Amino acid sequence: MNGYLEHNRGKLTEIARQLISPELGKKVGASDAVQETYLDATKDFRNFSFAKPADFQAWLVVLLTNNLTDLHR
Repeated sequence: MNGYLEHNRGKLTEIARQLISPELGKKVGASDAVQETYLDATKDFRNFSFAKPADFQAWLVVLLTNNLTDLHR
């Protein structure tokens, strides 16, 4: 699983930078958001099945956006 996570780190960091508002950026960085997403992914990995790597990346993006939505509240 680590290989899949590391493969997607750059893309997720880029997405996090785009989604983090300047106000939230004072509290949390993109790399922190990605790390939190990875923690969530490791907890839920057994419940997730994917047919191709793009499915896994899409799942990570959903986790990331959910985490950022929660932080923005």
